[in-house]
Order: sequence, then C-alpha cells, then structure tokens
Amino acid sequence: MKKILFTICLNLLALTGFTSSNPILDFVIFESRNIEVTVEDNMENKDRISVKLFEDILSFKTLDKIKHIQIYNDQKVLIYQIPILSKKLEISKRLFDNGVYQVKFLFYENNEPLDTQIKIKA
Repeated sequence: MKKILFTICLNLLALTGFTSSNPILDFVIFESRNIEVTVEDNMENKDRISVKLFEDILSFKTLDKIKHIQIYNDQKVLIYQIPILSKKLEISKRLFDNGVYQVKFLFYENNEPLDTQIKIKA
C-alpha cells in the first residue's frame, strides 16, 4: 500500500512540475477573416505593438523605433530583411502566400527583439 501511495504522490508531483512551468503561448493581437497576427503571451509584448488592416495593407505601430525587420517562412528561412527606421510599418498582404511567417522586429532603443507570427489564410 505504501508503494502505491508513494507512486501516486510521485506522479502527482511530476505532473504538477510540468503544468507549473510557464509554456510560451501565442496572444492574438489582430485577427480577420484572412489574417492572424500573434505575439508571445506576456504583458510586455502585448503593449509593444498594435496592428490594423486597411484593405490589403497590414499596418504595424510600435512603442520603440524599429531598426529593421526580418521575415522568415515556415521553414525558418530568412526571406526578407528590411530597414525601417520608424515606429510605423506597412506591409502588403500580397507580399505573402498562404502560410505562416515569423516577423522579427529589431529596435534601436530596446535590445529585446519582438517576434510576431503572421498566418495568412486562404
């Protein structure tokens, strides 16, 4: 009986350890019928960027001045690196095919890059 209780307690501790770790979740900052933009789920990232859609143009606005962005496809291959030099960025949806893209924002003042994910739906 002691072995069974010990095994149950050990399993509960192991499960508690796995669930208490803080997994990286995506927080949707913009969603429309054809596009979804997400960031890592923490309060700092939610407040650092906003997104709007005007026809086929994604309009990003950040708190910090953007040095440049890097756009990766779903296989993590860099497809664009573009200097921005502003707090605002507009990207045409036509630049992307259907699929998932990572857009990494690199800033002048803030050394912490901001990773976003753009999902283009059919």
